[in-house]
Amino acid sequence: MQKLPIRPIKIISQREKDRMEKEDLLVTEEPLEIIIGFGPQENREQMQLAITMRTPGHDFDLVIGFLFSEGIIAHSKEILSIR
Repeated sequence: MQKLPIRPIKIISQREKDRMEKEDLLVTEEPLEIIIGFGPQENREQMQLAITMRTPGHDFDLVIGFLFSEGIIAHSKEILSIR
């Protein structure tokens, strides 16, 4: 089950002597480690490419876009698997 990118938080605001509590939603951010595998199938090597902060969800799309924008791939067809 995928985590929701938001979580409820309690906010306390105060104006002079008036104190008010209410709930609000906070967008979460978590690190994502990108590791790529390369080389011949029988002798695959792995390399940590990046750690990026992101709002959870759509991680595969983010990684594909990252690889494309960094010039590591020219097309998504170059990706054999993603997990």
